[in-house]
Amino acid sequence: MGQGVDGTLNETGILQAQKLAHRLRNEEFNYVYTSDLKRAFDTAKAIHTYHPQAKLLIAPELRERNLGIYEGGRRENWKKVMKESPIPFHAFKPEKGESYQELQERVRQFFHQLLNKHATDNVLLVSHTGVLTMLFLHLFARPVTLEEYEQFKPENTAITICDISSDGKCTTQLLNNTEHLEQVRA
Repeated sequence: MGQGVDGTLNETGILQAQKLAHRLRNEEFNYVYTSDLKRAFDTAKAIHTYHPQAKLLIAPELRERNLGIYEGGRRENWKKVMKESPIPFHAFKPEKGESYQELQERVRQFFHQLLNKHATDNVLLVSHTGVLTMLFLHLFARPVTLEEYEQFKPENTAITICDISSDGKCTTQLLNNTEHLEQVRA
């Protein structure tokens, strides 16, 4: 969808957000950072109902990739243009948009600000596929290629739990887990 389409969650999205919130009900965190786009913010609000003590903060840095002239269009269109372009995956930049390389730099800067600000806190990030994938590639020191992107790309409402050391090293407890979507709500 990109960041230019600020749509609300559909029925499936609402159900996924509820299941995610229910799954996270026993996790502990002090802060919830969310994209300012409605679909992520509404998901964060669902989670926050189980964690009213956590501070809910909006972070525009967590917005999805800017797809420029392809914002709001069919995914197949911009993916076809990107695939046919001689420009490498990481550097392909739609007109008036953002490359994956630029997205990763935005996410990297935000992540390091969080490390400095919340060294001893438990922090939840609610964002979008592109943002989270770029964060994972940064955390695991993987190159920004189509193959790596596809390997680390989370599904909607997937859960990743990491312990981050003071030097930014990530120990993964859970990566892109969606078991909560298969479970019947208790």
